[in-house]
Amino acid sequence: MAFNNFGLNLVRHFNLPSENSKLQLIAAGMRRKNLFVLEVDVYVIGVYVGENFDETYIKERHTQKGSYFDMGKSSTDHISVCFTLTFVRSVGTSTLVDTIVTSLSGNGDEYNNALELFKTTLLNIVGKGIKKNDTVEFCFQGNDASAIGIGFNNSFGGWVHNEDIRARLISLYTGERAVVPQVATTISQRYIEN
Repeated sequence: MAFNNFGLNLVRHFNLPSENSKLQLIAAGMRRKNLFVLEVDVYVIGVYVGENFDETYIKERHTQKGSYFDMGKSSTDHISVCFTLTFVRSVGTSTLVDTIVTSLSGNGDEYNNALELFKTTLLNIVGKGIKKNDTVEFCFQGNDASAIGIGFNNSFGGWVHNEDIRARLISLYTGERAVVPQVATTISQRYIEN
């Protein structure tokens, strides 16, 4: 598969910052944003899966949950998944973080405290701004159904633990209403429709 048709060469393999396993690129798509009458490219999302990836896993999870990488609440799922957002233009840190956090908004003190930690961790690791070719990483390990690893340019920022935020973040990129529909379509064509 060619994943360099977005003006960027996405790496085919990616190492999680917190473990030694290598992840393999299985899907990619361009996030576009409408600005008045103009549509602009913002970032390319790459979806990476762990070495123990089994194609039947996606089919089973999609049937059960409606989101391709919903790890569920089981500690027996050992697949690791990572989403990389590689930017094709400069973006203000607050613009990116506020957009993601707004997409994940929810209810309850525990949820909102975890979302505030997610926001703070992302703000701290990204810093002043995002330039072309910078990459934000969201990593999910199958042996902890609440963990979200946050990184920037392959530097690890920290873990946030909340199952609901994790499920919403995964759904944001691979669910039925994904912000990059091309990713969900690619995964469906490769693993569901076969």
